[in-house]
Amino acid sequence: TDSGLLNGSVTLAGGIVGNGTAIAGSIADASGNTVNFNANESAGSWNRKSSLATVAGTYSGSFAVGGTTYSPSLTFDSAGKITGSDSGGCTYGGSVTTPDTAHNDYAVSFTSSCLSGSTFTGIGAYFPAGLLGILNHASFKAGLSDGSSTGIFLDLSQ
Repeated sequence: TDSGLLNGSVTLAGGIVGNGTAIAGSIADASGNTVNFNANESAGSWNRKSSLATVAGTYSGSFAVGGTTYSPSLTFDSAGKITGSDSGGCTYGGSVTTPDTAHNDYAVSFTSSCLSGSTFTGIGAYFPAGLLGILNHASFKAGLSDGSSTGIFLDLSQ
């Protein structure tokens, strides 16, 4: 069963390629399973200005930790405060800031009462409804880590 945890290390192989708008690498777990990846910049997404007013609103979505899936409803207020809860009785908190307002770049800090009080930090991006003609709802996505062995991917929609 997939526990949702990466046991091992993440190594960026090859570094930044091309003109700095793509990264390529591989992820290997403790069992030696390796997945190669190639991520390219989307100028339409990256060159979008960020602001707390842009991301303010209520989102729903899910993330998994240790084989358990959590489905919170989260509110981002216009000052960057994150609050929320889910049907399982978990409460959530945190903050979102804009370290680079010229780009779609958000710094996220996230906590959950159901995750032993750990604080998860990382980066996020906002995608408005109608982006590239394919998104029906605005979404906020963030990759977060507790700084040791647990990472989560928040996939939220308005």
